[in-house]
Amino acid sequence: MLKNFFYKNLKKLFKFDVIIKSNNFIINLPFNHNYLEYKRDYPNYDEFILKIVKSLGKKNYSIIDVGANCGDTIIPMFFKNKNKKYYGIEPDELFYNYLKKNIYQNKLSNKIKIFKNFITSKKKNGFLTGSSGTKKFIPSKINKIENQITLDKFIDINFIKNLEFIKIDTDGYDYDVLKSGKKIIKKFKPIIFFECQIEIKKQVKEYMNVIKNLKKHSYNFHFFDNFGNYILKTNNLDEIKDLILYIFYQNNFKKKSIYYYDILACTQNDYKRITKLTKLTKL
Repeated sequence: MLKNFFYKNLKKLFKFDVIIKSNNFIINLPFNHNYLEYKRDYPNYDEFILKIVKSLGKKNYSIIDVGANCGDTIIPMFFKNKNKKYYGIEPDELFYNYLKKNIYQNKLSNKIKIFKNFITSKKKNGFLTGSSGTKKFIPSKINKIENQITLDKFIDINFIKNLEFIKIDTDGYDYDVLKSGKKIIKKFKPIIFFECQIEIKKQVKEYMNVIKNLKKHSYNFHFFDNFGNYILKTNNLDEIKDLILYIFYQNNFKKKSIYYYDILACTQNDYKRITKLTKLTKL
């Protein structure tokens, strides 16, 4: 523990990059990125996404990572399943530069296409802010975000076909990304893994609206906590609202038990595969 304390403070003092190493890849992160600490404390974090991607068998189908950060998810995804077409989207300047660097140093420039877009249902004025490896959108009268586009339009102009899986992590605005992709969701019925972070009451309504829309297209829902642990499966809208309100009411406390959910949405076509994976997770 003492060693970790000194390393963490030295890293901040000298602004050393955080480095993730595996047998297949190396990923650089900003000095204040908490990925390694989070993975050390919560080993299940992000693991289910990799299990899903590994299980997908169709060749040359497409996977999109909205909020790709520095590549700490999309690069491991590629090495779990090299038979897919990968698209990473990251609007933040700092994270995008790290994403670009990590794609290049792992020689994946021809394997993973990256874009500096802000995915939104309609043009917004505001800016991105945050620390410890995360950024969120803050509304403002001054527009500081360029390259705004809907997910539907992004899919269209990049000629993306056979969309199989979408991962979304936009710190409270995942519902807006989903709103911007209604046409492609209806068309492709992809598996969707998105974050549900609630800080204001409006987000409760917005997340419920997108979940209702997904349910109309025969989606089922699996809930995970922000530590990567499986919670439950439910299609009951009253139960889902209670779960989301639980997150909202956590804002009344200085310390929270669960900060957000990751929600996995899939149709009947993928139900058996996902159910099998969740059963393995619970063992």
